Amino acid sequence: MRVFCILYVVSLIFSVNVAADTVEPRYDGEWWLTLTEDEKLAFYEGFDDCYVTDVKNGYSPDKTYALERNKITKYYLDNPGDQSEYIYKIIIKLENENPRNLHLMKERHQGYDGELWRMYIDSDHLAFVRGYIDCRVTYLHSTISKPIKYYVGSISSWYGIVLTDPGEINEKTGGDKIGDVLVRLLEDKAKVEDPSSPKKWWQKIFWRSDK
Repeated sequence: MRVFCILYVVSLIFSVNVAADTVEPRYDGEWWLTLTEDEKLAFYEGFDDCYVTDVKNGYSPDKTYALERNKITKYYLDNPGDQSEYIYKIIIKLENENPRNLHLMKERHQGYDGELWRMYIDSDHLAFVRGYIDCRVTYLHSTISKPIKYYVGSISSWYGIVLTDPGEINEKTGGDKIGDVLVRLLEDKAKVEDPSSPKKWWQKIFWRSDK
């Protein structure tokens, strides 16, 4: 009976931790202002990559991503009453206030491929995927069935990249675009093993980590 109670408590704690790990923040100004500059940039790049490629069919104005990131930050700082507004609304608001001529991008998803993914650190991976998925959910009504970290880990697996040796990459998949890989994952068309997935709680208790 005592063993059962211990196992029940352990499983309950693990379940709470997993649940907490899967809760996503609200993508608004308050959250935006907690990010590093690199995370803000990666979120904007992910959102814009989706918006240009998947929503606008490749049409985009000329822009400098760092300047666009800084405009968002400045808006939230200058308008503290709007910090509860979603980031995507501010992106579109700023775009509409300064309309620019659109042109067709020469390359789908531009340079967002495995080589760029390899250059990102893990927090940037997370921010890019959040931005891309935020766009997909907002404009294309995509359904998110798994935690964001699952998609991050699965993209790294697709490219053959591990955090302990980011110099390695699968030459066969390295040229695939991040957005295309992510969309296949969202549609369950890409089956890869997520290396970040934790073992079940009973595996952690009864099995050695080297098995």
